[in-house]
Amino acid sequence: MNNMPSKNRALAWTALLCLLPMLALAAAEPFSSASWIGVKGRFFHYHYRKDMHPAPVFAKEFSLGNLPRSAVLRISAAGYWDIRVNGRPITEDVLMPTPSNFDKRVYMKDYELGGFLQKGGNRIEVTLGNSIYNCPTAGAWMQDTITWRDSPQLLCEIECDGKVVVATDPTWRVHLDGPVRSNSIRCGEVHDARKEVLSADGWKPVAKTHGPGGVVVRERHPPTRIWRRIQAVPLANGIWDVRQNLAGFTEIKVMGKRGSKVRIRMREKLDAEGKSLAKRASSFVADDLFQTDWYILKGGEEETWHPRFVYSGFRYVEACVVEGEAKVLGVTACAVGSDLREREFRMPRDPALSNLVERTRWSIRSNMVGFPTDCPSREKQGWTGDALIAAESAMLLYDGAEEVYVDWLRGLVDVQRPNGQLPCKSPISANGYNWGYGPAWDGAIILIPELIFDLTGRDYAAREFYVPAKRYASFMDGMLTDDLAVDFGLGDWCAPKGVPHLEVVINTVYASEVHRALARFADRFGFKEDAEHFSARAKAIKRRLRHSRYCNDDGSAIRNLPTALAVLAAFDVSPCGKNTAALLDAAMRKSNGVMNVGMFGAKYIPRVLARYGYVDTALMCFTQREFPGWMWQQTQGGATTLWEEWGDSASNNHVLFADFPAWFHHYGPQDM
Repeated sequence: MNNMPSKNRALAWTALLCLLPMLALAAAEPFSSASWIGVKGRFFHYHYRKDMHPAPVFAKEFSLGNLPRSAVLRISAAGYWDIRVNGRPITEDVLMPTPSNFDKRVYMKDYELGGFLQKGGNRIEVTLGNSIYNCPTAGAWMQDTITWRDSPQLLCEIECDGKVVVATDPTWRVHLDGPVRSNSIRCGEVHDARKEVLSADGWKPVAKTHGPGGVVVRERHPPTRIWRRIQAVPLANGIWDVRQNLAGFTEIKVMGKRGSKVRIRMREKLDAEGKSLAKRASSFVADDLFQTDWYILKGGEEETWHPRFVYSGFRYVEACVVEGEAKVLGVTACAVGSDLREREFRMPRDPALSNLVERTRWSIRSNMVGFPTDCPSREKQGWTGDALIAAESAMLLYDGAEEVYVDWLRGLVDVQRPNGQLPCKSPISANGYNWGYGPAWDGAIILIPELIFDLTGRDYAAREFYVPAKRYASFMDGMLTDDLAVDFGLGDWCAPKGVPHLEVVINTVYASEVHRALARFADRFGFKEDAEHFSARAKAIKRRLRHSRYCNDDGSAIRNLPTALAVLAAFDVSPCGKNTAALLDAAMRKSNGVMNVGMFGAKYIPRVLARYGYVDTALMCFTQREFPGWMWQQTQGGATTLWEEWGDSASNNHVLFADFPAWFHHYGPQDM
């Protein structure tokens, strides 16, 4: 290719980049003998209570003449799996595989079976939970009506010394009366320990199914695991305090009579009197069982249990015996998330700011349960804007975060429309395309790969997503108004009531940024015409914004709103960034650093202040203790994570205001 003329070489590279997303999907993992199997005759209904079937247990017995030198289980599922070989769990992974857009992509993994197999008779059992593939819970995101929805399905095979000895096919059996009586990712799990020994007459034939429709691909990002256990402290009235908001599930120790029933409810906060859980659960889940597990005792000795197919966002647990005679002996919170590794990070000496870094760590980790989400409680949605705003801090704090973002972006490309439009979240829900999107959200398709390049020097992600980003830029250009402004998409989201969201300013700036990043990589990849085109578009959009009513020649901005000043200076739209920063400094000092702004103001105000030498003012924004602000949440609200809003009226474990670690990395004084 190096011997080609430069124009032909550029065309060849363009063709190759066009193929990359297709090649990623075409690299389907080989299941040489296996077929998708499921429960014969089981279909979902558009009625919550009719869908709460027991989790199916699929099983197959097989014999080995000799112990193999190597043995691998290759497995995929539409739903979550729990795998046992000869009665033993084979992995510490939980909540696997990662949810996806199942009609486009389905994840699989390999597990080594050395030490689990035996000479002679063997048995594999796989229980499947619903995941988001079969979400039976009505709510704001209408996941119960998603087009891919169906009963969980299984695809797997065992290969010993290079030969497939077991594969899913119609000879497998399924048990439909097991201990997991129901499971809903939005609500909880019901477990009847009396049914843990499966009845011999409960096994039924399986059905060969059409599968979920997506291409089976290897899950390349870190698996989800329990990464910390925290012993909860008993309060009163059956309430336990974990002392940390987290994503995960509750493990209980209980003893009592057979058939006694324990209800485990998980919430982020207590009511105003602090004596019971907050009554408000979530307006995003149309069910009173939100984040509620149930355990029915088998009786006798002490029993320990945690769910296998659900997770919640919580700090407080109510564990009460609601039927029969039993006693809850202990509660442990199991924090779950992608198996990330903490990176070495220079921490602030100031205890309050060090605590802010830790709160950010917990929020990021809580919102990477397989893919980047906004909150682990009421939504669990893969919003593009939330991912983009937090990506730099996440990758600075954690090894492995990069891989999570890249696999998630692959899923985003899976559901890009032919006209280039991207949804506001992935995996999508039934309302993914027509609200909540816009350049400040969708720009993740190229701006996260650019972050990866800036942090690591590797451009593989930018190469892979270059063509999808080009398609998105074409769609975005079609949405521009005559004056090259963007009037679609969310703006300074989660600003206090009455504060302008500045949708046009923010999304127009991000439209320019998408073109700028594309021009940067087009130049790097040798696409001269693309580079010239995208560079010209970025400059034209920025120039028209500079001469609009939002920006003035003296560096002032519309009503001198702090977010407007910060965004226009951060992206060099202002004709006089120095004056704009001075006005921003004056505004923030006048308010004593009170953050009367939303997610973009919270990110760019401190950055612009530090960039132009006002580091002390930026620090005041982070450390002042009045409402709204980071420290008010910590000192007045007892926050152990970041919140969705400055007050606590929404989620208490969110990533919208997670930029402090990235700010400190770039601008934090060495002696602080």
